[in-house]
Amino acid sequence: GRRSYAGEVQGRDGTSASNTETLTMNLTDVNDNGPVLTLDNASVSVAEDASAGVIAGADVDERDGDERDLQTFRTGRTSEMDGTDPLFSIDSSTGEISLTPEGAAFIDFESGTTSYTLDVQASDGTNASNTETLTINLTDVNDNAPVLTLDNASVSLAEDASAGVIAGADADATDADAGS
Repeated sequence: GRRSYAGEVQGRDGTSASNTETLTMNLTDVNDNGPVLTLDNASVSVAEDASAGVIAGADVDERDGDERDLQTFRTGRTSEMDGTDPLFSIDSSTGEISLTPEGAAFIDFESGTTSYTLDVQASDGTNASNTETLTINLTDVNDNAPVLTLDNASVSLAEDASAGVIAGADADATDADAGS
């Protein structure tokens, strides 16, 4: 829009008019609009064996009615492994959300925690945006080898035994992966 206005000004004392001068008024933008935050996706999926890095589809966008306002993004609540190392981070300039190296080492579908939530907010330095919640769902990966356990490591079998089940020769297999 228009940022500068000019007009002519003249004074009068009731009888005579003064000279005419041009007055230019330049409007200065005031930071009076808060940013409006939108998530590209409210929910994304991450494999339990994912490497640290940007999570596909997990980013936020903002718009602000003010001119030249610098936006910064932050997560308000993060899921944390021990209260000090966040599992996820947000690029304060771009709004991209990443799995941290600590998070990549920690997330495990079989741990029972299969999703995490992040509250995301933007700021222009004066005004805060609305808060949006992103859900990060873990997907199960066959990342655990099965474990075989023998009930008896050694059994005796007569050389003339008939075909069939061998008494005491029993094995159990377990797999830590969900649904295995």
